[in-house]
Amino acid sequence: MTCRVDKTNNVARGRAIEMKVKAYLEQQGLTFVTNNYYTRFGEIDLVFRDGLVWIFVEVKFRQSAQYGLAEDAFTKQKRQRLTKAIQFFVAQYNINLQHHDHRIDLFAINGNRAKWYKAV
Repeated sequence: MTCRVDKTNNVARGRAIEMKVKAYLEQQGLTFVTNNYYTRFGEIDLVFRDGLVWIFVEVKFRQSAQYGLAEDAFTKQKRQRLTKAIQFFVAQYNINLQHHDHRIDLFAINGNRAKWYKAV
């Protein structure tokens, strides 16, 4: 027997999880800028500011550890694609990173446990 995964439901679940992460990070004092910024190289899940610091957040979710932890899904290749997407973002919005600090954060959710990794 085969089990077909409905990608529409997975996309909707992913967006709902990202919105919960967005709300949590706003409660922590970050200022929301945008979400789901797409380039041909990849996507930035969430963008925030903390004062003059730009924060680019990658959200990873795993319902179970059957296929590894959410943290493990943030691979070297994914980081490279995210870095390229960030380069496009700062170019499009004329952000001079010599005058503004920035960092990449990972928000990993495994089942019902979440962890926010800053400056990964």
